[in-house]
Amino acid sequence: MLDYQVPILISGELTDTVQVNPGDFIFGDYDGVPVIPRDLTLKVLLECERVMGLEDDARAEYARGNDPVDVFQRYKRL
Repeated sequence: MLDYQVPILISGELTDTVQVNPGDFIFGDYDGVPVIPRDLTLKVLLECERVMGLEDDARAEYARGNDPVDVFQRYKRL
């Protein structure tokens, strides 16, 4: 070990490198590993919860037998 609690650079998917700072939120699953800057963590969490709510609403409409095209148009995200 050379140092700790310092920014590091790692290879990125959308950019050549991503800087990871102490306190950043890192979440990994089979789709990838996003790095969320510490000061954006709450904002990102709230947006994720909002989108999950929309997806739950859309699934409920599908389950009720609503027209899939209408449901998609109502809930698609741009």
